[in-house]
Amino acid sequence: MVSFSVRSVWDAYLSVQNFPPGSEILFTAYSIPDMHRIATEHGLTPVPIDLDPYTLAPISVAHVTRACTPRTKAIIFAYMHGVVYDLQPYVKALRSDIQVIEDCAQSFCHFDNF
Repeated sequence: MVSFSVRSVWDAYLSVQNFPPGSEILFTAYSIPDMHRIATEHGLTPVPIDLDPYTLAPISVAHVTRACTPRTKAIIFAYMHGVVYDLQPYVKALRSDIQVIEDCAQSFCHFDNF
């Protein structure tokens, strides 16, 4: 989905999903603070995933999978400062019932895509 405001779409997404109160949403630790606030307002528990300070990607696939519990419903990967990285290793390692969301609002690859 494309939108002018990732926060509006995030709120709508959580409204439609209607996850049980206390469900966990994993977030890459460096993100827009309102995203965590919106999850909390929906009765959800934000769980931060530590990032490598040089790549701004999660520290490791194992780190992400260890953060998952039976209450984990989704993970949102937020690309910040134009950084992008391959999500396939993370997607392959996660349980199939965990929804994977990419927040591409601040991502940038290069001008070759235009």
